[in-house]
Parts: sequence; C-alpha cells; structure tokens
Amino acid sequence: MNIFLLLVTIFVVLVIGVLIFSLFKSEGKKININSNGETITLKNLKLPKRITRMDYSFLSSTCKIIFDSYKALDYCNKSSNAFDKMEWHTWQVSILIAFLSVYERFVIPYDKNIFHSVILDLTDSEIDNEMQNIFEKYYYKVNIDRSRDDLSRDIIWTAWEVSIILYSIMNNKKY
Repeated sequence: MNIFLLLVTIFVVLVIGVLIFSLFKSEGKKININSNGETITLKNLKLPKRITRMDYSFLSSTCKIIFDSYKALDYCNKSSNAFDKMEWHTWQVSILIAFLSVYERFVIPYDKNIFHSVILDLTDSEIDNEMQNIFEKYYYKVNIDRSRDDLSRDIIWTAWEVSIILYSIMNNKKY
C-alpha cells in the first residue's frame, strides 16, 4: 500500500513539475501557434496596437528614420559577418513589417548602394525564404502585447534580417 501511495505521489509531482516548467518556458510570450501547419505570411502576423494605429504619414516618416539609421550604419561596406550581430529591436522590425504590409501607398526610391553585395546577390527565391524565416520568428517569438519600451529593449533581430526586410520593401515585394 505504501509503495502505491509513493508511486502516485511521484506521478503527481512529475505532472506538476512538467506543468510548471511549461508555464515558465512560455512566460511573457504570447505564442500564436499556426495550427493549420501553413506557411506564415504577412497576413498571419499581428502587430502591436500602437503600430497598427499609426497613420500612413507617421508610419512612413518612422520607417524613413529606420532606413536612415540603416544607411548611417553603412552595412554595405561592413564584412559579411557583421550581419550576425543582434542589433535591431522588435519595435523597429514591427514598424518595418507594418510598412511592408502597406508599402503600395508609399514610394521609396530603390538605392542598391545601401545594401551589401551578399544581399544583392540573393535570388528572389532566397529572399522569399529569408522573409519566411523572419515571419516565423516574428510569429512565434514576439509578444505584441508588450509595451513599446519593452519591445525596444527586445534586441533579437540581426542586421541580416533587417537588411532582408528593407531590401524587400525597396523592391516592392508582395507577401
């Protein structure tokens, strides 16, 4: 009888441990699981409310500031391993993704001189695959309910990912 009680207790402790672990693992994240197993597209992404409420002119001017920052950082002349650094935060990437979803209303002049040759040498298919990776990362790792300040401290985006988004915007890619 004591062995049975001991086994039940161990089982209950294990179940509670697994539940607690899974809660801590997803704490602070609102993970939206694409239950259909479909490819994640721009339409699947939800953005922070403050960004979706931005009018077009404010979104455009904010995106221009990000473009200017990207240009000032002179990625086109850096070594290709500079693209691996986590330097960009989720608030910036959210703005770029919002801009990407409404870019047809804006015109950004194409300037290949701001992009590294590694980006310029990618095929359309490779760009599309990279954008899919970015959409998946955003979909699964970004908690859109966090504040702007929190999202601005969430530095999880590489220069490579931002380069791909900016390149897609400049090339009027549709996702």
